[in-house]
Amino acid sequence: MNKINKVKICVVALRFPPDYTGAGLQALRLFNDLKSLNVEWFVISASTNAKFYKESIKGNIIFRIKGNPGNWSTIELLSFWAHLFELLFKTRKNYDIIYVIGANLGLSITGLFAKILSKKLMVKLTLAKSDILGVNKGFWGRFQYFCLKFFDRYISISDEIYQELIEADFDSDKIIKLPNGVKTDIFVPSRKEHSSIQVLYVGMICKRKGSDLLIESWIELLEQESLSATLILVGPVDEHDRVIDNFSHNKTFQKSVKILEPRNDIQKIMKECDIFILPSINEGLPNVVLEAMSCGLPIIGSNTAGITRCVKNDLNGYVINRNNGKNELKEKLHILLKNKTLREDMGKKSREIVNNNFSMKMVRDEYYKIFMTLIGEYKCEKSSL
Repeated sequence: MNKINKVKICVVALRFPPDYTGAGLQALRLFNDLKSLNVEWFVISASTNAKFYKESIKGNIIFRIKGNPGNWSTIELLSFWAHLFELLFKTRKNYDIIYVIGANLGLSITGLFAKILSKKLMVKLTLAKSDILGVNKGFWGRFQYFCLKFFDRYISISDEIYQELIEADFDSDKIIKLPNGVKTDIFVPSRKEHSSIQVLYVGMICKRKGSDLLIESWIELLEQESLSATLILVGPVDEHDRVIDNFSHNKTFQKSVKILEPRNDIQKIMKECDIFILPSINEGLPNVVLEAMSCGLPIIGSNTAGITRCVKNDLNGYVINRNNGKNELKEKLHILLKNKTLREDMGKKSREIVNNNFSMKMVRDEYYKIFMTLIGEYKCEKSSL
């Protein structure tokens, strides 16, 4: 795709790297890639550390507003909104389009602000059974719906999210199905040089992500059968769930489970692993699953719409029904642990699926088309006044 005119984007998010956030990390990689198409961007994000500050990370400008996403009081929410509008107003000449990550109550107000400022805007819904779960329920739900109706485009990363938008009576002509993308030149398969089988999980270590189900299944499987395998958990531990506390004294856990802090070079770990597992309760379209697939790993994932979009049962992995509890997860994990040829064949299919459907270049080009369409609509609206 040829570069045409410069496009200027204001990204609005509740969390943005270096804070731990899959949606924010996906946006960072996407917009860094969009620079090659002459797209400039900056970020407005919440922060729990200070009232307000501005920073530059690898040349990217990020404004941080005091706020504690997911745990605000009404006063804190109103304060965040006031500072958000102030920033959007002061920087209004520096962007053409507002791109919002998440359609929750905290960010839905951006629709009203964009209307006041005469700016085009779009929102990416990142999590099923979450972002718009409360629309039209109670005062704040009705207010959220009112604000979201001002958005010009809704990006759905899964069929489940798309259906939620339709059922909530959002304009189907404004809904675009567009997945997350993977840097397939960074997340690449490699030859495994270890004797013990490495099984990988990446994400917040919490109940929503299914960490408790995974660890419990792992311990039972290794206590039933002698297997040379290691489970690697990479991610922050949720302090509220305290999942690890339930297993920390178990000898099998101590011998066969490693817990690593979040890291920026996760592709290095993925390349050394043999199987990837994510048994979440709900998801959007998990970056880590796509990245593991790009590294040539077979996947075991739960039957949420985001995961079933990229994991095809018996082709590049297994989709498990969480209602079946530990039994199905143990069964599928046991099959892959015992069959190297099957792991390799499924891993090749994973890589093929990503190359054909989820490469960052494909996703980047589609976003650029949306940006240009919105700018074209804006010019037409201005000329008709």
